Amino acid sequence: MNQSNFAKLIGIPQGVLSQIESGLKPISEYYEKAIREGLAKKRVSVQEIEHVQEIIKIKKQRGYK
Repeated sequence: MNQSNFAKLIGIPQGVLSQIESGLKPISEYYEKAIREGLAKKRVSVQEIEHVQEIIKIKKQRGYK
């Protein structure tokens, strides 16, 4: 699923989701709730998200972008 499809699934504009993802826009409670509900719809667990966060952290430490 790409960002555009996920934005449609959770009912927020793709541009807003992009800004949140890139850190250009702070995440509000409304958007956080929409994203969490969307992840639940796609059956993504908190544990899976934590694993991805850890991978990103390790890659940054190794110099990956």
